[in-house]
Amino acid sequence: MAVKCSACGKYMSPQDGANVTCTKCNKQLHRACIGIAVGASLMPSWACPEYTLKEKRCNKDTTPVKPATTTVANSSEVSNLGEELRCFREEMWQTREEFRAFREELQDIRNLVIKCDAR
Repeated sequence: MAVKCSACGKYMSPQDGANVTCTKCNKQLHRACIGIAVGASLMPSWACPEYTLKEKRCNKDTTPVKPATTTVANSSEVSNLGEELRCFREEMWQTREEFRAFREELQDIRNLVIKCDAR
């Protein structure tokens, strides 16, 4: 039975050394398709690129991890933040008062329109 290369999909010839078989998934590939020279030796546990990509990565506890950098805010930054917060609250209060005045004016206009309609 003819076998196709898992990489290119072409039929494989039975030439000695021109094909390789993945030791993990048993797929057959042309050496030329995966960049392995004819005659080059493979490790006994060689796996095809497709299997290697699908293989789950294991957790390596020995992998060094860069520690998180911690920044400490100095007192001037904290006081600036407090001042900004006070200014923000003041602006919010002023905006609230402007909306209240706007609502009152709008109510006055409604009352005038009602009086005009009543005439």
